[in-house]
Amino acid sequence: MGSVGNPVTAPGPDEPASIPLTKEEALRGQYSREKLQYILERFNEDGFIVLEDLVDVAHVDALAAAMHAETPQILANIKTFNHGVNSNILQCAPLKPELIFSDVYLNPFVIQIVNAYLGARPRWNFITGNNALAGTGGLRQPVHKDIRWKGHPTAPFYVIANVPLADFSPENGSTEFWLGSHKNTTTADQETATGRTCFVLPEKLEERRTVRPPIQARAKKGSITLRDLRLWHAGMPNPSGENRIMMALGYQARWYPNYTQRLKLPASMLNFFIHDDIEIMANFVSDEEVQENLHKDNFSFQPSI
Repeated sequence: MGSVGNPVTAPGPDEPASIPLTKEEALRGQYSREKLQYILERFNEDGFIVLEDLVDVAHVDALAAAMHAETPQILANIKTFNHGVNSNILQCAPLKPELIFSDVYLNPFVIQIVNAYLGARPRWNFITGNNALAGTGGLRQPVHKDIRWKGHPTAPFYVIANVPLADFSPENGSTEFWLGSHKNTTTADQETATGRTCFVLPEKLEERRTVRPPIQARAKKGSITLRDLRLWHAGMPNPSGENRIMMALGYQARWYPNYTQRLKLPASMLNFFIHDDIEIMANFVSDEEVQENLHKDNFSFQPSI
């Protein structure tokens, strides 16, 4: 079926789509069929999309305050920076009961899209976050995919939903994205033939630059962004005076054979983490064990069989 036409304002030729939310959609808890089709078409084409006004700004501010307060302690004990560059750290959301909000963790619009893009009832099995540290001008990550193994699928199999905890822009280190790079990428684009690294080969970057150069995304506070895991991207310097934090939740297609990646969620919130349209792959443990598990690079998207 051909395109139904553009139900939102078209972005520039090198920019990602940014999807507004109408009052009717907010009340209904779903995008219209026409808008969903447009979202899927753009997400399939670009591998990245911005969904506006999905999270209550008061919830964003509460999470931001808690995470900013935790950053000094994380830095005092850090052993490894994200991708080895001293401008970016993994920093998970607090996962404390008073900071668990349905519009963040069970957002109906995100769940609607990942069901359509990945297939029915995908698995939510990943949560973390990253912090682009303030005053890190000149420090950037190598361009990479979040894929370290050989022979990853060339069909959609995993989506990352990011929740920026401030306005997301080049001025505070928004991520660089190589839009459309997910569509034909394979292990051959990575720095070793064995796929032991996720960095993209320099010559592949230059080839892609002539087709569609990279951009730094913009998203206002309250938005959620979606990224196909295969998309090339890089953490960028944050020249501002404030750390830039965003949360990350990961959704996996049911056909994809990773059966061991799981969340640790608080048992005190067991009755909250229930949803008919996603499978929540989690071990429910004490609040104390949840806190001990935060901020660790202990996840893998690789097949488990």
